[in-house]
Amino acid sequence: MKHILYKYITVAFLIFQLFPPIWLYIPINESSVLAIFVVITIVLFPDLLGSKSMIFLLMYTLITFIKFLNGNAFFTPINNVVVPFLNVSSALLIATYAFKYPNISYIKTTIITTFVLLTIMTIISIPQLIVYPNIIRGASVSAARFDNVIVYYWVIGYGTIHGLVAIFAPLVFLLKKTFRKNKWTFLLWGIETVLLFYIVFAANATMALLISTLAIIAGLIINFTNFTLNNVTKLVLFGVICLLLFNKTTIYSLLDIMQPHFSESSSNYVKITEMKDYLTYGYTYGDLGARESLYKRSSSLFWESPFLGTTKPEQISLHSYILDRLAALGIILFIPLFLTFVSHIKFVYKNLNQTKVIYVISCCCYLLMLFLKNDFGTGTFLFAFSILPILCLYIENILFKQYQKNEI
Repeated sequence: MKHILYKYITVAFLIFQLFPPIWLYIPINESSVLAIFVVITIVLFPDLLGSKSMIFLLMYTLITFIKFLNGNAFFTPINNVVVPFLNVSSALLIATYAFKYPNISYIKTTIITTFVLLTIMTIISIPQLIVYPNIIRGASVSAARFDNVIVYYWVIGYGTIHGLVAIFAPLVFLLKKTFRKNKWTFLLWGIETVLLFYIVFAANATMALLISTLAIIAGLIINFTNFTLNNVTKLVLFGVICLLLFNKTTIYSLLDIMQPHFSESSSNYVKITEMKDYLTYGYTYGDLGARESLYKRSSSLFWESPFLGTTKPEQISLHSYILDRLAALGIILFIPLFLTFVSHIKFVYKNLNQTKVIYVISCCCYLLMLFLKNDFGTGTFLFAFSILPILCLYIENILFKQYQKNEI
């Protein structure tokens, strides 16, 4: 009974996270929804707290709370401690539950709910983007930028846009494996993939677009190699692909292909021009130059006190999730957060079969995103830590029948 209840609680949670219009009609803030969901999950399944990732996350949260008590500006106010814990823990708990209590009904319901909501919000967002081309990016900072504040709630979230980076590789895998088996399944997921890539393309989130493109390319190359290769060989191949993709010539060519598809006045066009000039001449300016200086600031603060964190946390740039926390905490205090991510990735990897390599590719893309960008709330973690691993379970069930049907 509690498993059926939790399935519908998860659906409600996904609606709150992926369907922003609901906030217009239900008077509750996002932190409260996160807290309620985490508490209910722990009450129903207290054993989930014993996972390594949750233990390390609790250790990390305790460290940040102590930093808050000491007046550290990076972790002040208290929301800077509580909300990140809720963002990450909610995502970890969903995935841990899905693997610890594997059942077809929960996996299918989670995936179908997620992609139905994404489809609805993508379709709703397209006409809004025609009126307000920068609405997705701008609304992440302030709804007050727009003539009609209500419009802010009727577009897909900026965090969601960056979270999508984590799922393009498995979507490519899904398309490859359904191409000859089920044309309707292939068509349905093909339309979904195109829609999601289009919204990333249109959102003026240049970094998310570039990493999503690289994820798709890497996924295509891996999928169209000999599938009898073992996982270690595939991961080595992925490493070689990364070396080939992340060189100046390849990146410049990719940027050159993408740029004509944007209007010259769009922020994507301008940023791509800045990137191409950097690759050609070796200097930065504009938005790229500003971002580089912010990275350097956090990096400098880290090297001033690499073990226990900077004494000037108010100067941290807030533009790189990983660099900023290394600067704020130092290597020693950063370790629990690092182990939170690693233990979760390792746990999921051990429990997957045919999608292991695709999962690792997606995790690499997401970690690259966290290095280049700050986090954007629940959206990014939800996709990387929950939707990605459950999507891999879904693919294995649909394509390889790994799990026997269990309707609990």
